[in-house]
Amino acid sequence: MRALLADRPTVALAAAVYALALPVFYEARSGESILALRLDIPYLRAEGIDDSPAMKATAQQHAAWQGRLPEDEAALWDWLLAQDNDTLTGLLTYCVACSVKPERNPAADHLAAALSLDMAQWWQPTVAGYFGRVSKPQILEAVTEAKSREAADRLADFKKSEMATRAAALLKDTGWLPSMLKAA
Repeated sequence: MRALLADRPTVALAAAVYALALPVFYEARSGESILALRLDIPYLRAEGIDDSPAMKATAQQHAAWQGRLPEDEAALWDWLLAQDNDTLTGLLTYCVACSVKPERNPAADHLAAALSLDMAQWWQPTVAGYFGRVSKPQILEAVTEAKSREAADRLADFKKSEMATRAAALLKDTGWLPSMLKAA
C-alpha cells in the first residue's frame, strides 16, 4: 500500500487530511485512518480567550469548514476523495493550524516570522487577560513603557483592582505587548 500511495499524491493528500480532520471535526474520534498521523489539539484556556480576535477568527473558520463537511464521519473519506486539491489543502491548512501549541521556542519563532505575526493585532492588555494577573510594579512598568512615567505615577496610589482597570483603559489599542509576546 505504501508504494501505491507514494505514486498517488491526491489520494495521499486526502488520506492525510482525513487523519487530521477526524479529531478536529468529529469530536476526537479516531475513525478508521490507516495512517500513523495524529493531531493533538492543544486546549487553550485563559480567562477571556474566547473573546480574543484570534479565537473569534478561528471559530469562524471552524464553522465555515464544519458547514462544508459531511455530518457523518463515515462519509468523510468519500467526500475528501471528491474534492479538488485547493479544497484539500485548505482543509489541511486549517487542521494544521488547530495543532499550533501556545509555546515559545525556536520553532514557534520560525513560524511567527514566516507568518509575519504581529501579536499587537491579536492581543490587548485587559484586566482579565493581563493586568489583573500581574503585580502593581508590573502594571506601572507597562504604563511607563506604553505611555510615560508621568502616566504611571498618576496610577501609583490606586489599589490593584483600580490600577488594573485604569491601565487597561490607558493601554487599549496602543499595541503594547508584554515581553513574553514580543517577537524574538
